[in-house]
Amino acid sequence: MGGGSGAKKRIEQLSLSEGDKIGYVYDFGDEILHNVTLEKIVQPEKGVEYPRVIAENKPRYRYCERCQEQGKKTIAAWICIECSEEEGREVLLCEDCLEEEHEDHYADEILY
Repeated sequence: MGGGSGAKKRIEQLSLSEGDKIGYVYDFGDEILHNVTLEKIVQPEKGVEYPRVIAENKPRYRYCERCQEQGKKTIAAWICIECSEEEGREVLLCEDCLEEEHEDHYADEILY
């Protein structure tokens, strides 16, 4: 909830040097660990709002298996939980295939 000893710390107060690594745990029930490397220290640019994203990974899209069977490459947006448990593997579907073939199944949205 934004508390703890580091809640008010600013990155500049950590006395980091280029190449230093820190870990950041985002815990909202999942405990996701981020490893961060300080690549470069630069002076702030005038007229630029901080913080800002300077690079990000390209998403690794997964494809709807029903569409692939028909020779189409449609990005999967859903995982059918019921079918995945039944088949012992992830059953990935696009929006259309989910509605057509799995409308009464429990499914989770895939976030890229």
